[in-house]
Amino acid sequence: MNDIEKAGAAELAKLASDGEELAKATKAENTKKAYRSDVKQFELWCAEFGRDPLPASAELVAAWIVHLNRKGHKPASISRSLTAINQKHLLAGFSSPVDPRVREILKGIRRQRGTSQIKAAPITVEHLKQLIKWCDRDFIGVRDKAILLVGWTAALRRSELAALNVEDLEEQADGLVITLRRSKADQEGAGFKVGLPFVDNPELCAVRALRRWLEMADIKEGAIFRRIGKAGRGTMFAKTHARLSEKAVSLVIKDLVKQAGYDPEKYSAHSLRAGLATSAAQAGIGERAIMSITGHKSEKTLRGYIRDGSIFREHPAKELLK
Repeated sequence: MNDIEKAGAAELAKLASDGEELAKATKAENTKKAYRSDVKQFELWCAEFGRDPLPASAELVAAWIVHLNRKGHKPASISRSLTAINQKHLLAGFSSPVDPRVREILKGIRRQRGTSQIKAAPITVEHLKQLIKWCDRDFIGVRDKAILLVGWTAALRRSELAALNVEDLEEQADGLVITLRRSKADQEGAGFKVGLPFVDNPELCAVRALRRWLEMADIKEGAIFRRIGKAGRGTMFAKTHARLSEKAVSLVIKDLVKQAGYDPEKYSAHSLRAGLATSAAQAGIGERAIMSITGHKSEKTLRGYIRDGSIFREHPAKELLK
């Protein structure tokens, strides 16, 4: 191979490497984490039997999903594992190990166990009013109230709440505009904007709650929701630049739910997002208006997301049995 051919080969290798990085960037970070975990579990399982996970035979992959089913994994989790294994093979230049028989087994699992998932219960307006009563006036309580109201009003995911920066806020006459730099609804990273309006009830106003937290904690840049040191319960504030993690955001919500007397096992940070959508549907607000907040691309997807928010609102028996 002469120098020109060597240079050409090096450039092609670099292009292939760059292409692989671009391909990885097409998925949200949480999705990529889940895929990596799925592939790792498959590799460990293969190692127990002395089998090579890459490339894997269709028979091996079929045995893997039967194993997952026996271990009690949900059909959705099994399907995600198949997707992760399939993508791993394709990106490595191998053919897909997910053949028709594997797909038939997955269909059988779905038929046998059903595909409905247990979703987080929504935090409705009435729940919200109860939860904020448990937000004390100290630093932790002020922060947690801001998390609760911002997350609910803007229908944010826990990852979006954790990632919020002061620089993502834009003051306007009617409230604040939040720019989500990277969200599930915006895989291209163009930035998805959602409004945080002033509301008449000051106790339920996310704008006022957020402003109070930023002022109290003297946060002028960087992460909005941060960890609080041991001095947080009182008049002292242990300043920190440490961003609150996604898990911590969820724990904040579960703790408030528990204090308010609800079952924390039924609720999560996702209950805020589901709560806004469900409450809006119950109030008769149009799907397009709800989608402008949640970022859903279709009415069908939104309807599967709303927790029975309009199941009784337009029931014909209400008119027929007066």
